[in-house]
This record gives sequence, C-alpha cells and structure tokens, in this order.
Amino acid sequence: MNIPFSEHELKRALRQSKKDTSPGEDGIPYECLKQLPGTGQRTLLKLYNMTWEKGQIPQTWKHAIVFPVAKPGKDPHEPSSYRPIALTPTLCKVMERLVANRLLWYLEMHNILTNVQIPKKAKHCRSDNTSPRHNKSEPEKSQSHPRNIPRL
Repeated sequence: MNIPFSEHELKRALRQSKKDTSPGEDGIPYECLKQLPGTGQRTLLKLYNMTWEKGQIPQTWKHAIVFPVAKPGKDPHEPSSYRPIALTPTLCKVMERLVANRLLWYLEMHNILTNVQIPKKAKHCRSDNTSPRHNKSEPEKSQSHPRNIPRL
C-alpha cells in the first residue's frame, strides 16, 4: 500500500479524468497533463511520490475556488437555491485519483469491501490490472519505514 506510484497508475489516473472539468487555481487543464512527454510525466510522478512519501500536501493544492450555482427551478433570491461548486487544482485532483485507485485496489485485494460497496465504475474495470504491481498479489513491503497516507 505504501509503495511509490507507478507510471501505469499515473497514466490510468489521467485516463480517468473528465475532459470537461474546469481547472482550479493552478489553471492546468487535464489535457495538458495527458499530453506531457514521457520525461514530463516522470517528473510529475516524482512530485506525486514525494508527496505520498512525506504525507504532506502542497499548500497550493489545499485552495479551491468556490462559487454558487443555482439549482434548477428554485427561487434565485433564496440562498438555499444554490449549491457550492469547488474547483480544486488539477494536480490535486490527479493525486486524489491515484490515492482513491490505490485504496480501492487494497480494499478489494483484502476482501474488505462487499459487492454492494464497490463503486459501479470499479465493478466494470476490476480486471484491468489496477494494482500497483500489475497483478493481484499484495505489493512488496517497502524497505523503508511505513509512510502516512496523505489526507486530501
């Protein structure tokens, strides 16, 4: 669970991103990250692995742009007629996806989730080698001390 993320995991997280999602304060569209050359993606992967290892999220990833969106058919003069939308930085969204995929893999591998608890999307892609090591066995234990999982 605490091993570094692989290039496969990063590419999968980028593939899972929605094309029509607005970026946060970083202003980086998903397509920009998807189009990075191999060296750029490896540099990005180093950033994510450093964040994972240290268990500390960069301060800039903790800021979101929040704005109200009117609920359809509601009185626009009532505050309860709006729902908040928070635009978090794209770099943070990718990190969240990496962690979510890893956590789902871990829970499935250890039979912690029942079929009712597995998200619909995950049920359809359970056989696509989503594990950190591209197989269904437990990842190797890290040689170093255990790391804390960053809180997103």
